[in-house]
Amino acid sequence: MDLRGGFLSFSKGFYRATALLLAVVLFVCISAVDVRAEITGDDAFNNMQWEVVFDDSIQSAHGVIQSICCTDYYIITIENTTEDPNQPDTVSAYYKYPYDEYGNAVEQYALAKRVQDFDWEHGNGMTYNPRTGEIYVALYTSLRPENAGCIFVMDPDTLSFKNSIKIADGYNILGIEYLEESDEYMIITNDSGGYSIKRLDSNFQVIDDFGPTSTSPGVNYQDFCVDGDYLLISPLTFGMGIGEYVNIFSISRRGIIQSAYFNPGDLGAQHYEPESICELEPGVFLMPVTATGYDGSMHVYFYRTVMPYYFTVEVTTQTVDAESMSDPENEDLPYNGETMKADLAKTSAASDGKKTDLTKASAVSGGTVTTEVVKPADALAGKEKTNQAKTPSVKSGLAGSDEYEASALAAIMEDTGGSVTEGSAQVLRGTGYAVNYIPNEGYETASVFVDGEEIDLAEYPDRYVIENIQENHTVDVTFAVKPTPVPTPTEEPQEITKPAQASGSDASENGDGSGEHTDASGTDSEKEESSKKAGGGFLAGLGSVFSSIGQLIKGAFAAVGGLFAGIGGLIMRGLRAVGAFFAGIPKFFAKPVAKGGKSVGSVVVKILLVILLLLLASLGLTAVHVQRVRKKKAEESKRRRARVRRQLEEEIEAIDIDSIPVPPPPAWQKSVPGKQSTLSKQNTVRKQQSQKRKRNKQQ
Repeated sequence: MDLRGGFLSFSKGFYRATALLLAVVLFVCISAVDVRAEITGDDAFNNMQWEVVFDDSIQSAHGVIQSICCTDYYIITIENTTEDPNQPDTVSAYYKYPYDEYGNAVEQYALAKRVQDFDWEHGNGMTYNPRTGEIYVALYTSLRPENAGCIFVMDPDTLSFKNSIKIADGYNILGIEYLEESDEYMIITNDSGGYSIKRLDSNFQVIDDFGPTSTSPGVNYQDFCVDGDYLLISPLTFGMGIGEYVNIFSISRRGIIQSAYFNPGDLGAQHYEPESICELEPGVFLMPVTATGYDGSMHVYFYRTVMPYYFTVEVTTQTVDAESMSDPENEDLPYNGETMKADLAKTSAASDGKKTDLTKASAVSGGTVTTEVVKPADALAGKEKTNQAKTPSVKSGLAGSDEYEASALAAIMEDTGGSVTEGSAQVLRGTGYAVNYIPNEGYETASVFVDGEEIDLAEYPDRYVIENIQENHTVDVTFAVKPTPVPTPTEEPQEITKPAQASGSDASENGDGSGEHTDASGTDSEKEESSKKAGGGFLAGLGSVFSSIGQLIKGAFAAVGGLFAGIGGLIMRGLRAVGAFFAGIPKFFAKPVAKGGKSVGSVVVKILLVILLLLLASLGLTAVHVQRVRKKKAEESKRRRARVRRQLEEEIEAIDIDSIPVPPPPAWQKSVPGKQSTLSKQNTVRKQQSQKRKRNKQQ
């Protein structure tokens, strides 16, 4: 029994530990929710659709476009002329937008400038750093020994050489990409460096080496670009007879996860050579492909693809009082986009990240939050609510994108004068997002800024829809306390009383009495006027009492309404927390373990499998133990019954039946002569049985 109790105690402890572990896993899942702009996932690369957006002629007889990058307003390419260091290469700049850096209208993708004054070695890859205002070129080769392990620096305005930077001695660099978010660089080394991907700091010092990276299905690597966790690498597969590919490398998983097929289509060329790739805008990639025609002519075709992409809509809110909005001495007036940003910045620093002006605001919580996703077709069917010039439509490559829905994390911000669709929402490219803003009682919507531009509240009093989303957006909502109306004072009309008129007889008979009567009449008038004033004061006081009671009842109802609004807010928060939990589970399990190469999901699944096996083993041992205990009890019960039976038999055998006196038959029973009675027969049988048992014992 002690063994059984100990085992059961162990099982209970094990189950509790397992429950605690699962609770910790669930908590991590909730805290792992991360909302940011990013490619929708690995599946986005399964069916990349490419289309030609423009083309140009190759400038030299055997030139190849080796690298490409984008600056703020231009698309820059390097055409490698030959492997002769004395022959300059061609650097070209194309207009990225239908306007130049000065705002002048131009033809998009048209040639802006071209320079041929420097040899950029092989010019295999390049990237633009907007912080330094420089372009960095990966050479691949080192035709001049002093260039081994170096990158060249290009001026993005003049496209001329500035200087070189030494990075390594043991390898050259195939490609380079700048990571603006972390102010770092990624590079790919050539075969002397083992085709390795490395991370560099802002001073080009190696801080992480991802180790050897396979070039399969190509023969070596060309240029690449980075978007979030993904590296899109252009491998050289020309002449292998297997087609062209884009390798997808995951930074978090530290390896190639997919090779996406690139189909250039039929442009009447005998072969194609894609050797570089860049990102025009988030999720939009451009690949130059050098094509040789059957007649020997050479062109470069620029292919573009648009990836399924999540953008973010960041909604913030603040509350101000009416005076700050109308005070002529307020330095912040007029209250526009710039002052809004300044206020939000000051408030964010003063309130630990919450963009709520607590020094000006009257804290009012409650209300409800509504989050609505508007698909492009639905949004365009209604009223136009945004500037379509800012959000150009997406071309082919997003088939079925209208079936996507935005995953929005909405919550009520504390200490505001109303409820808004607030938080960071992840919205799929091409869809819409509705922002609702509802002031609480005693407040009004003072202003709404979308990407820093104020919208017309007369046209959008409580809701604004951002349609056809193609970039990240910010929405800033300001609530203000309604000014209390001050009644205009008015003069009370003076009462006009009729003078008392004395009778003619009294006046004629008593001269002195006429004054006496006049005084008496005047006294009565004063009493009447005083009585009227007293009655009016009583009614005014009574009205004031009823008004106070009404205000009290109104306040009670307002308090009850606030209570229910608060309860509703708590319920909504709970529901949103549950929704955020379930929304965060897939992302959490998809996240990789640091430097492990495996996703959290796979690790957790393995842990849960081990726990399940332990539970099954525990249950099996428990079942075996219980079966043994039952069997032991059954055997003991059987032995006990046999023992009792033997004792009874022994006691029966010990009884001497002959010594038991036989009572005489009752008087009414008469014996029949010559016939033995039933009792005599029973006694005879008993004697025979007793004698038989005695003989058996003796034997």
